[in-house]
Amino acid sequence: AQTPETPPDETARETNTDVLSLRLAETIAAADYKTLSDDIIERVTLSLADNAATLAHTSCKTSHHPFLDRLVAKGGTAEAILPGGSAELPMDEAAAYIAYLIHAAETDDTDHRASLRASPVVIAPALALGDAVEASGEELITAIAIGYSVLGALGEPTGPIQTEGLMSASVYGTIASAAVAAYLLDLTPEQTQNAIALAATASNGLFQYYFDQTEEKRIIIARSARIGVEAALLAQAGEEAAPAILEGRSGLYPVLTRHDLTRAEADRIVSKVAALDGPLHIEPKFYTTSDSIIPYLKGLDALADKPSAHQISHFELTADKRYGAVLEDKIVNYHAPSTALGAKLNFNFVIALYLVEGSVEPQHYNASGLADEDVLNLASKGVFQAQGGEGFPNLTLFLKNGESLDVTPIFPERSEQVPAFREERMKKIEQLTAGLWSEEERLEALRDIEALPEESLATDWIKRYQARFCGPGRQ
Repeated sequence: AQTPETPPDETARETNTDVLSLRLAETIAAADYKTLSDDIIERVTLSLADNAATLAHTSCKTSHHPFLDRLVAKGGTAEAILPGGSAELPMDEAAAYIAYLIHAAETDDTDHRASLRASPVVIAPALALGDAVEASGEELITAIAIGYSVLGALGEPTGPIQTEGLMSASVYGTIASAAVAAYLLDLTPEQTQNAIALAATASNGLFQYYFDQTEEKRIIIARSARIGVEAALLAQAGEEAAPAILEGRSGLYPVLTRHDLTRAEADRIVSKVAALDGPLHIEPKFYTTSDSIIPYLKGLDALADKPSAHQISHFELTADKRYGAVLEDKIVNYHAPSTALGAKLNFNFVIALYLVEGSVEPQHYNASGLADEDVLNLASKGVFQAQGGEGFPNLTLFLKNGESLDVTPIFPERSEQVPAFREERMKKIEQLTAGLWSEEERLEALRDIEALPEESLATDWIKRYQARFCGPGRQ
């Protein structure tokens, strides 16, 4: 028997054309803008518009980002432009910088197939590489469609893996970022396979931040974007990695997700990537909070008669072990958040904030919002009740007059495509850029983004895109 140190049989390595990494690589290399439907192209441009608003907000209205400061201080070869439109960094570092800002305020988006924060590991490498390699508008759009499609297709067989203690977007995001970079670098299928494998070897993202209400999740997702770009650059330079890194016995699926990938699942992953329909699964966040809390806010929105916060004595979440695994500890061991990001991940605080304010928006997480006595008092009165068997959780509001109201959370259908939400997106963009862009500037930005497919050279377009944000030292 071979020991783990024994080199694999090279003949088997070269002739194994059935491994998922190679099948994905061949599909990515064959991607063609001409196959994209009008709906997919529109969704990519809408996602770019969403992320422009988020980048404007996070680069100009948030502060204290040591991670970004260190990236700038390290410097390096000027390859890709940063938000602000002046400073430049190496491609992989620029991708990390942009990804961090996209996720910094919990205002980005979700692919519900595995509760994936999608855009940081897709839009960020696309902007960094698109600038550096002088891609066309069509190539930039295709790369983004590839990234979303790879990310969601890989996550679909397992669904969310937060209950396994991992951030889904970070585990699969390294590979999505590598796919974006490999396409824009015009790697061969063999090089792309190695990029996928090199990225997968560094898949990461422990979920403990959710329970401790700490802020490193922004760094986790930024590292994933950087790892993917680095993997593609290393593959371009000749580095190789294990072909069966995804489904092999010590590969990503069996080790990190505890899931043995079936042939049917592998076939579906490849077919979904070939369809390049990932953008149709991306839903923007319309509430500034963790994706795990949003279904309850949607349920509260659906109430015909909403009680005022002063009418409520306490609230109770009833859930089985499947859902309680994530939320029970947060509710039972509630403590008031000390940071804005911690507050956005705090179930009790967010539910109380919604009940007091009637919405959950970025401005609610300032210093006065975190100290709001009405919110903190109600947040301290959350209760968790375990239920036997399996079933969807339920939120109940108990009123001071003895009555109660059941709130049915509205969970997404994980494998279904989502609507375009054009009207809702425009409201979100206006909200995030208030005080930063005039109405004329906002409309000009939207027109410029919609015109991306017509750009023969996206470098100037990316410079205009990045110039709408605040640069290093101005956060």
